[in-house]
Amino acid sequence: MWDNRADSVAGVAPQMGKGSHWDWVNPNKGYFNTAAFTLPTSCNDNTPGWCGFGDTGKNAYWGPGVFGIDASIMKNWVLLNGKTFQFRWDAFNATNHPNFSGPSSTVNQAAGTFGVISSTNGNARIFQGALRLTF
Repeated sequence: MWDNRADSVAGVAPQMGKGSHWDWVNPNKGYFNTAAFTLPTSCNDNTPGWCGFGDTGKNAYWGPGVFGIDASIMKNWVLLNGKTFQFRWDAFNATNHPNFSGPSSTVNQAAGTFGVISSTNGNARIFQGALRLTF
């Protein structure tokens, strides 16, 4: 499937990632300055379907960064006759930091979601423990 790309508006900065994550999910603000982009000139005739590439390059802009810390604690005990006992505790996304998806890139002013981040990637914090007896 082809992705349409927007035309950039001369002299208007996109201001990627400005503000807090509360601004990114707000349709009135968004992750970037939506006034910096417009439909490609080949789309102005309102022909349905694919309408060509705008002048913005592929992967020219970025979404929010990703952050995560995974940690593990493990303790082994040697028991009688060479048997071992292991305790393990794992934490995934230990800081419980949200990682946001990319902003909506559909240049449709009527939808009101252009430039808005509407979901997150990854999981919330997960802990798991394990006991292991080796004999």
